[in-house]
Amino acid sequence: MTGYSAKDNISTSRQNETSVIDYMRRLQESAITLLARREHSQQELFQKLEKKFQHTELCQHPQSSGSDFFGGEALAQAEISDQPLLDDEITCHGFYQSPHVQYLSSKEELIQSVIDQLADDGLQSDERFTEVYVRSYVQKGQGPNKIRMNLKQLGIASHLIDEYLNHETIDWHAQIKNVFDRKFAQADLMDMKQKSKIYRFLQSRGFSSDQISRLF
Repeated sequence: MTGYSAKDNISTSRQNETSVIDYMRRLQESAITLLARREHSQQELFQKLEKKFQHTELCQHPQSSGSDFFGGEALAQAEISDQPLLDDEITCHGFYQSPHVQYLSSKEELIQSVIDQLADDGLQSDERFTEVYVRSYVQKGQGPNKIRMNLKQLGIASHLIDEYLNHETIDWHAQIKNVFDRKFAQADLMDMKQKSKIYRFLQSRGFSSDQISRLF
């Protein structure tokens, strides 16, 4: 009977491990692919990358942990004692759990570092995303309340939301009238039941009570 040691188990598990540098390179490639398809908010991009690489295990020898992917400040740093690092002291879940080595960067921090660099390079922009998103959903007949709620959920700052929802090129009265005319052009507004139905529909599309009241 062939023996199977804990060390054999560690060696087998390391087949799915990747270094910090390789991990960051894969993150950048995946992020650029996503951004080439359409604009993304930082939060949206982070969540997609986190989900895609959720099963990736990081394990890098501390001697090479100070390598810098972008050429600036090192993203993964280690404190190394004079004693050798043992195989069974490595957990490979984003951190070194060892009295000899302490990683100062997690997988989440590395994802954010990649996104921050893409933003600095102009490849990702929350402002550009907000502009495109608002224009797209206005064209789909969505009102400002719904667009605002969706953008908040996507992590967009309030000042950017206000800027683009209040942009001079958007006439919200014309927008709500277009939605009304497409769906309720033949509606009898003297019928209170029908009027209530229209009111609820327009509210569900994200228009305010004030905007709806101006129609009737």
